[in-house]
Amino acid sequence: MIKWMKKNGATAGISAIVVWSMLLTIHGLFDTTDFGIIQVKDGDTLWTLAERYKGDMDREDWILSVKRENAIYEDRLYVGDELNVPNGHHNIEQIEVATNK
Repeated sequence: MIKWMKKNGATAGISAIVVWSMLLTIHGLFDTTDFGIIQVKDGDTLWTLAERYKGDMDREDWILSVKRENAIYEDRLYVGDELNVPNGHHNIEQIEVATNK
């Protein structure tokens, strides 16, 4: 076994990385998180929105999900922005749908 690892270690490592990447991709394809749309209002931050909409999700997980879903690379939000947010695991009724009014 050790001889095989010395000879094929790089191949085994690359294979492991490929398999791991495929698993992450498959998980992303079948992610069943429901999202709603909210509109950022004056005074909103990712943390205050998380407390309002995260439901039973962990606050940090909710924030990371919102940042990933909306391609947010910093912690700054702007009034009027519309964000796709996870519904907090079956708390759909808590999400205020943004309107153009």
